[in-house]
Order: sequence, then structure tokens, then C-alpha cells
Amino acid sequence: MSTSQLGLRNMERIDDNQYANLPMGSREAVVLIIEDDQVSQRILAKICTNSGHKVFVVENLTQAREELQRQVLFDLVFLDSQLGRDWGWEFLGELRADALYRGLPVVVYTSHTERDALLQYIELGVQAVRAKPFKGEVVHAEVEKALVTDWRGRMIHSPAKVCERLKISEADYYTMLGTAALEVEKGVKEIKSLLGQHATPRLHEALRHLRSQGNMIGLPAMELICAAVQACIERQELAAAVRAIQRIDLLVNLLHKMTAAHYGEDSAQLKLNLPSEKAPELPVMTTPLPPVSAVGAASQGRKLAAGPAWSLGKCFGRLRNIVVFSPEDIQRMIEDGSHNQPIVGFLQCVADVEKIPGSSLEQGKAALARLPGFQQSFGRIAEQLGIRGFVDDPVRGMERLGIERTLLITEAARAASCALIESPLTLSHAMVHSVTTGLIAHELGRMLHLANSHLLFSLGLTHDIGRWLLAVEEPGFYTIAIGLAQGDGTDMSMAERLTFGHSQEELGQRLLERAGLRRLYQDSARHHLEPGNAGIEEANRVSVSLIHLARDLSYAAAADHRSESDQIVKRISSDNYPCWALLRQGGVELPLARADLVQRFMTLASTSQWITLVLGSWAAGARRA
Repeated sequence: MSTSQLGLRNMERIDDNQYANLPMGSREAVVLIIEDDQVSQRILAKICTNSGHKVFVVENLTQAREELQRQVLFDLVFLDSQLGRDWGWEFLGELRADALYRGLPVVVYTSHTERDALLQYIELGVQAVRAKPFKGEVVHAEVEKALVTDWRGRMIHSPAKVCERLKISEADYYTMLGTAALEVEKGVKEIKSLLGQHATPRLHEALRHLRSQGNMIGLPAMELICAAVQACIERQELAAAVRAIQRIDLLVNLLHKMTAAHYGEDSAQLKLNLPSEKAPELPVMTTPLPPVSAVGAASQGRKLAAGPAWSLGKCFGRLRNIVVFSPEDIQRMIEDGSHNQPIVGFLQCVADVEKIPGSSLEQGKAALARLPGFQQSFGRIAEQLGIRGFVDDPVRGMERLGIERTLLITEAARAASCALIESPLTLSHAMVHSVTTGLIAHELGRMLHLANSHLLFSLGLTHDIGRWLLAVEEPGFYTIAIGLAQGDGTDMSMAERLTFGHSQEELGQRLLERAGLRRLYQDSARHHLEPGNAGIEEANRVSVSLIHLARDLSYAAAADHRSESDQIVKRISSDNYPCWALLRQGGVELPLARADLVQRFMTLASTSQWITLVLGSWAAGARRA
């Protein structure tokens, strides 16, 4: 560890080899060093780091209190007896009066050997009192003794221990952890509001709820603090109860940090860091040549469809007042489209996603087996998400990835395969948008700890199913609609109405209604452009707003130019962006500040698009095979 990492400066040289041969610790300890002498700081830190431990160094008691607020749980504290005008026993007395830190191991180092001073430390409870100078083997032994005590492990159980007890995956553990953090936060707010109102039964019930949350996620520290709060309430010491309840704030911060570390920079849920490898290019799927008598016309049609349709906008403008499609034509198009790909495939994916809750490892293995040659592509995706060795041990990989995510990725692969159909139009961009929106929506739901987040994938996949209906059933006239929209800046929904008499949102709602899908899907298809529309059922507003957000994020990730992406991000970040108010009205609490959250969302969108392109590459290869 460098002196800059320790926050030390103007330090006299210490022989770096002096403590190089110390044994490594049985496991990494997290050690807090409270020492005002810079040379002593460096020596203690060098001994601990050379033994494989993580070290935090402060030089006074104010900094020590701040570090305990940030880090919360240490394995051991090395405490200097005299820190300027302050004495170590004053700080130790604070720790022992605190329900959270009552058992924290502390080793006191002192240059004073007066009996009265030593007795004060012993009476307060220390692991040891040691005289300076420091000896490497003694420091190492004290750290190992603290690890055997395992105070930190008794305050919060390891993820592996909780997963084994509850028979859940690592991914599900961190989802549960994030949800518990929000529940505890709400409980703390309720308790603070009830203190002083003589609402004792409600207070006890709120404390019981906090205890149950702590027990569920393996956080015995919660029990200690709740017991201390309850004792203060029974003694009617409200000020002391407030101080005690504030210790739960530290635990909430700890849970948020653990969740953020898993979802974010350190290991990410799954590692939603920017893809480390370039996504594959998807091939353009085209129809086989028609009979020779029609070759000329079909070839010209393909050139028009693949070219810049907006350049023909003025020509298409002559069709504005011509009614081409009758109501019967539209109904026939819906009937025919509901039996063709990719719509049949999308609806089957929806049906399968609905069954995901309660799925088993065996079902995950079966889903993978139904996709020939997919395991290697899945391995690439799993590795990007931080799960290594998936190809060699898919069962273990699925356990770490989570059954829900495993099944959703296999459904996304099937959707990509269904969507890469032969057409005069290039539909690969539409496939990437639909599948990416579904993946983003699902991850948004997990990040915000929403129930049934798997359904958000289906909503994202089908939110623009009306566009698929138009592009597949009537590619020529859909090209005209694009020309109208891009030729003179006409809104796309208006261009679709001018061409077909209906927007794709309206057609999507009718198609999903015909397929028998619940109102939630219909609201998403019809209103995702206007998530605040009064026609949306109240229970569906949060989901529709997240589809709106996922849709915008998908477009930002796919933008050809940075300026286009920045413009979308700026709109998402603004106070006027409708989703923020709708989420707040729906009782959804944001886990991060908005600016940090939007940045996180964009990383999520880039990763989701990369996954979709990998899926599309596999699907194209499978079709060729």
C-alpha cells in the first residue's frame, strides 16, 4: 500500500523489506488503525498489508468516528492510547456504550504503562494492551486472534452462508439484500416518526419487522440494535432511543453499499460494466429472388426499401388523403399477422416468461438444450456478466447467474431467432431494439426492486409489436409511412395513421387484445410513448413508465452519433422527464441520486444491447446452419 493510499505525507523512510516475510492471514481482515504518529501509522499498516489485510488509517478520534460511519464493520481496531489531547479510553468508552460496537475487538498500543491507565482499558474490554514498539509477529497474532473471534461475521453473515440457508442463488441474495435495505429504511423512518407519540404497540411492531428483515438476510447486528432501541423505549429514554435507532442507518448504508458494489463497479449484477469486446455485426436477411418475370420489380422494390425512404417523402405526400386500408383490411392484417413470425414467437416467449417464477435448474438446463449451439454464446454473455466457467459447468453458472436471468436470456435468444426473418426490409435494427428494450426493462425492475420484474422483459419485447405487424405484413406501405415521417418531419404515429388509418401503438394494442394478453401488455403497447396517459390502469403506470424509459435507453445505446445519445440522456435526466414523477407516485424509491442512476442506466443499456447483438449473431448462424 502506498503512502498516498494511507493519506500519509512527509514520512521518514521505513525499510519495506523489514516485514516482508510475515505469514499471510487465514483470511483478509479489515483493520482500522487510529494513530497520530505517522511513523507508527506506516509500520502498523505495512505489517498488516504484508499479511494480506485491508487497512484504513486515521490520525484522530473525529476521523475514527467518520470512518466507522463509512465502513461500519471492521474485524479489529488498533487504538493508540494518547492522541494529542485525547485519550483512547474515551473513544473506547463510546464504542462499548454503543449496541453495534460493544463487541468490536480493540488492541490498545501505548507508551504509558501506569497501572490506572491500563485498568481503564481492561475494565472497558479490550482484546489486548500492548506496549510500543510494534513487533510484526505480535501484530499478526492479534489480527489472527480477532479473526477467530469473527466479530464482523457475527454481525453480518456471509452471502454464501445465507444462500445455503435459504437455498437461493447469489443473484437472488443481492436482490433480496437490496429489497431488505429499502424495507429497513422505511421501518426506521416509521419508528422515528412514532417516537414520542405514545404509540408503543406500533413501535414494537415496527421493531419486530426490522428484526425479521435482519434475520432473513443474515444480519444479527439488527437484533442487537433493535433490542437496545426497545430497552430505551421501555425506560422512556427517547433521546437515547433516537441515538440507538441511528445505528440502523449505518446498517442501511452498509446494505446499500453491498448491493451497489454487486450491481456496480466491483462485481455488478450482473456486471453491467461496458462490454469488453466488440459486438458482432448482424447480417441483413433478404428474401430469395422471386420468379424471373418479377425480378425487375422486386429488385427495384428492395432498393427503395433499403435506401433512404425519407428522400421519397414528397412523392409519398401525394398519398396523404387517399384511404388505402379499410377496417376490414386492418382486421385481416391482424388476423394474418398473429399466425406469422415474429409475432407467433414473441407471444410464445411471453407465455414462457409468465411461467418463470418457481422455475428450477432442470428447467434452465432444458431451455438451453432447446437452443442448438447456443451454450458457447451464453458462455460469452455469462462471462461478460461476471460468471466465469459457464461452458464448463453450466449448472454452477446458472446458480450464480440466477434461474430467472438464465431463462430470460434463453427467451431473448428465441425472440432474436424469430425476429430475424426474411423481408424486403432490414429488420435486424428492429429486432435489436425490441429485445434490448426487454432486457433493459427487466434489469430496471431488478435494480428498483420491483416485484415480477421478469414481466418487464415481456412488456419490452412486445411494446412495439404493432410496428412488427406493419413491417412484416405490409413492408411496402410501411416504407411509405417512414417516407412521410422522415421526408417532412411528420410525427411517425401520424404518418402511420395517414397510411394505415391507425398508429402502430393502436394496432399493437388490438393485436395483443386479440391474443388474449392481459391489460398490462395492452397498456404498454398503446401508451408507452405517453406513460402519463389517463387511459392507463393505475396498477400498470409504473410498468408502462419503465418501458418508456427502457425504450429511450435502447435508442440512446444504438445511436449512430454521440450527440444523438447525449440528447436522449439529457432528456432522461431532466426534471420534466415523465418517468420520475410516475415512479415516485407509484411508491418506487430510487437507490441512487438521479445523475448517478442515469449514468448507471446507460451502462446497463450498452451491456443489454451488446447481449442482444451476441444473441442475434447466434440466431443468424443457427438459421444458416
